[in-house]
Amino acid sequence: MSKLRYLLPALLAFGTTQGAEGSLEQRVQRLERILASQSLLEMLTRLDQQQRELATLRGTLEEVRHQIGNLKEHQRTLYLDTDRRLVRLEREGITPERLEADAESDVAEPGRPTPDSGELIAEREMYQNTFDILRELRYEPAIAAFEAFLQQYPDGRYAHVARYWIGEANYARGEYNRAIGAYRALVDKHPDSPKVAEALLKIGYSYHKLEQNGKSRSILEKLTKTHPDTTEARQAEALLERLEKPNA
Repeated sequence: MSKLRYLLPALLAFGTTQGAEGSLEQRVQRLERILASQSLLEMLTRLDQQQRELATLRGTLEEVRHQIGNLKEHQRTLYLDTDRRLVRLEREGITPERLEADAESDVAEPGRPTPDSGELIAEREMYQNTFDILRELRYEPAIAAFEAFLQQYPDGRYAHVARYWIGEANYARGEYNRAIGAYRALVDKHPDSPKVAEALLKIGYSYHKLEQNGKSRSILEKLTKTHPDTTEARQAEALLERLEKPNA
């Protein structure tokens, strides 16, 4: 509009000096052509600018799409890696290496009153004989033997680990409800046991195997809060991540 304000008087003055060259109507037509050319030029300028902006936006969009593609691929790689590690951990169960490590360690529960040496030796001997059955991967006889051990030493120094191995043997057999019962007995009766974190983790795994993912998530979240910065907590976080993306 500002351009037109200055342009119009000039054109009128020009038309006055050229009065002999045409009628008023001709001068108006000439003026309309000039104004139309000016508007067209402005439109072309705006169009050119918009085209440049659109090209820039397209380039930015392509770059974002590329970044999203890379991010999705990275997430997929992380998920598959987590899934492989989780499957391996779920399948580990009772292995000769774990059994040997436990056999060579002192699995007596800390904080339990120490019985007379003779009674402790008898308890230790019965536990060891029972554990030897498990080392042969004879799950049903081992479960029966550990249950007999608990009947004789329900509050013994090895009761906590006996309950743990009952849970592990049932888990290895696919008896997940029975495994959960044994693990829960360990957690409830032996809260100071070093096996509590492992028991909570396997409860979470067992519920996952039973497709009761709500209960699995609840137990695993409890584990990450009560036993942070542990191997079991990291394994729980891996399963929790998997539960959040069941179809990934």
